[in-house]
Amino acid sequence: MVEPYDASLTAFSVLMQGQDDATIRHCLRLREVCGALAAELGIEGRALRDLEHAALLHDVGMFRIPPAIRAKPGPLTDEEWEEVHRHPDLGAELVGGITTLESCADIVRSHHEWWDGSGYPRGLSGEGIPLGARVLAVIDAFDTMCEGEREKPKRGPDEAREEIHRCAGTQFDPRVVEAFDRGFDALVRLREGGEPASGTSPSP
Repeated sequence: MVEPYDASLTAFSVLMQGQDDATIRHCLRLREVCGALAAELGIEGRALRDLEHAALLHDVGMFRIPPAIRAKPGPLTDEEWEEVHRHPDLGAELVGGITTLESCADIVRSHHEWWDGSGYPRGLSGEGIPLGARVLAVIDAFDTMCEGEREKPKRGPDEAREEIHRCAGTQFDPRVVEAFDRGFDALVRLREGGEPASGTSPSP
């Protein structure tokens, strides 16, 4: 049974992100899979709740990016990418203004930061990036690769996993990648709408 609060939060996410079914499905998958990976890392309680909320709302700032940019089918210009890169800050401002969500705002703001400091919007690095954002970054990238985006074709889970490995220590926290790797089979089943096998958790 979906709790009334979670149902309301999902409705808020749908409203803010428009009627893009693919985006909504992406956010719902992220909430589930991030929660499973968080358990592997010992994230629980309020920190887990904040991560799940941030996963659902991480791209809500895109609502404030001009529709012509969001819907553009071809490559974006440098100026358009600069506009898109504002969405973590815009999303954090939105959720941070809601008392029951303000504690997840920093995860929303930080989910495009890179472990080596070359991400955006603040250029945070290493453990200066909130742990929830480091988890979200891995699952967001994995799901996006599996679904494909713009002119990039879909990748199979194993191919996407290889890319996650390749970017460990640069884009992604190596410890989070290790946890992702340990729970990979269960996480893939969960992402595809199933459940981990009976008696199986994302743990080794």
